This record gives sequence, structure tokens and C-alpha cells, in this order.
Amino acid sequence: MAKDILVITGHGQGPNSYDPGAVGNGTTEAKFLREVFVPAMKKYAPSNMRFHTGRDVFAWRDAKTIKADEVIELHLDAGVSSAEDGHIIIYSKFNPDNIDNRSVTVIKNNVGIRYGGVSKRNNLYNLNKFAERGISYRLAELAFITNKNEMDYMIKNIDKYAKELVEAIINAKTVVKEPVKVENIYKVVKGDTLWSIGRKFNVTVKDLKAWNNLTSDTISIDQKLVLKGAKDLTPVTEKEPAKAPVALPAKVKYSFANKTLRLTSPLTHGADVLVMQQAMASIYYYPEKGAEKNGVDGWYGPLTVDAVERFQSVYGLTVDGTFGPKTRAKLSSLVNK
Repeated sequence: MAKDILVITGHGQGPNSYDPGAVGNGTTEAKFLREVFVPAMKKYAPSNMRFHTGRDVFAWRDAKTIKADEVIELHLDAGVSSAEDGHIIIYSKFNPDNIDNRSVTVIKNNVGIRYGGVSKRNNLYNLNKFAERGISYRLAELAFITNKNEMDYMIKNIDKYAKELVEAIINAKTVVKEPVKVENIYKVVKGDTLWSIGRKFNVTVKDLKAWNNLTSDTISIDQKLVLKGAKDLTPVTEKEPAKAPVALPAKVKYSFANKTLRLTSPLTHGADVLVMQQAMASIYYYPEKGAEKNGVDGWYGPLTVDAVERFQSVYGLTVDGTFGPKTRAKLSSLVNK
């Protein structure tokens, strides 16, 4: 029996907010993986490869309940603009298996590798939980979203990279799957609306009503709808019916101490560092993405220095890892609008 393979994407919609992940070169980690890389993978994915992209697996703690034989979690790394290459992350007590090694080869052949291709860790929730449950798992950092050359390469070679990664996971060559033919008749199921059906088959509500002689938007379960001109090729632009506005959480105000924070020995620790880290994390400059609280712990260590340097690099500040007046002012202008 073929293994049940699950591909998940990092970040996305959490229970209370949306986490776009790392940001760089005009896109976000969550958006690029879901809208560009995964669709390319799906062209070559076999029937035993599933994709979990609808929400933030980490934030929802889905690793406690997900069932699969093999799991690969996709991410894009972030750093200063010159940071480059990819790698995979596995649990610290494990050695890389065949899927890990083949995946490293794919990453190496596309963007290059760091850490020899494999990093062992034990401070990531999904990593630890899957290890605890005995499910084979690895996290793949495919490239640096903050490196223009790597993102240009990804966009230009997206099908190649995605195809090779699928082949590495299943250890077999793949071919492009034939498009699924759209049936001429659709049977309405619970939860359907004319708008959702139209989105599914790339037609408008107006067309659906005309083809089926409908005088209102009301449909019923098990009702059969004619899909005369449906095509699964070109997207249709149509606004979703108005919904009640979603209540947003209250805006957090960050108050920074009027002092410079930097790497010291012993390390600086306290509320001033914590507030700065929380503000950085609110715009997705995490000390340690994926770790508990994304590394926000009140310690001004090397990982916090790295987050500050990434922030400074993006906003044209002196890249020195020191949270001084100019860096503080820029951060405040962004988070305290």
C-alpha cells in the first residue's frame, strides 16, 4: 500500500489572526507557498500525496491530531538580503532518512544548501510533536525570501523545483496530470451557495441562474444544476456576497524604553527587550520563527540580533544588530500607527 504523504505549508490563518510568515521581495512566505509553490507541486503529485494549506498548522496545534505516514512542512527562510541557500530540519535525536537526503539534493541543485543540508533541532512544536507521535517529519526551508536572486530563480523555475521535490518525496519520476474534466451536472451539497459553486467551476452566478432558470439565489441540497459552459481554466472575477464585518482585536500600543539595546555578556534580559521583541514579531521579524512564542523570550541574544539586522536591512538602516534610536524610531513608526 502506498504511503500517505502530507505536505503542509507554514504560517497562514490562525485561530485569532493571520500570520504571513517571512516577508521579502514583494511577497510573503504564506502567500508564495500557497499560491505559487504548492499549485506547482500539485501538477505532479500522486494520489497518495495530500496538501494541508488552509490554516496555520502551528497556531492551531494540528500536529497533535494530523494522521499521515510522511509529513513535509514547507517554509521560506528570512535574513539579511545576502543570506542564501536552503536546508531541512529534522528532530535532534534522528538521522536523516532517504526522503530527507533526496530533498537536500533537490534544494542543493536549485538554490544551494547551508548547514550541510540538514539542521537538527528540538525546540520547534511541530517537529517535537510529530517525533513524539512517531510520524516521519521534516521541515524544508526552500530558499531565502529576502534574497532577490533566489526568489527570482524560484519564480523562473517554479515547476522544475516543485517537480523535483515531489519526485524526491515519492522516489519516482512524475508526469503532469491531465486536467480534471468538469461534469455537465453538479449536485448541490450542504454548505453550497451559487457563489461558491461558481468559484469552484469558474463561472458566474449570473450564468448559473440563466442555465438553470433560477429566479433567486436559493438552492437546495441534492438539487442538480446544469453547468453548460463551465471551464476549469480561467478564473472568473466576481465579488463574494456581502458578509457581516469581522471584529478585529484591539490595536496594541508598544512603549519602548529610551535606551539602546545590544548584545552583551552576560546577555541583557528584561521587559525592555521583551517589548521590543513583541513589536518586531508583530510585523513578522521573529527571533526564532517556529519556536515557542517564535523566540520572544526577553533575552537579547544572537537570535534577536539576527531579527534586528533583518529589520535594519529591509528598512535601509545601519545593519549592526543594535536596537538604537534610529531603529527604535523606525519600528515605532510601523507598529504604533
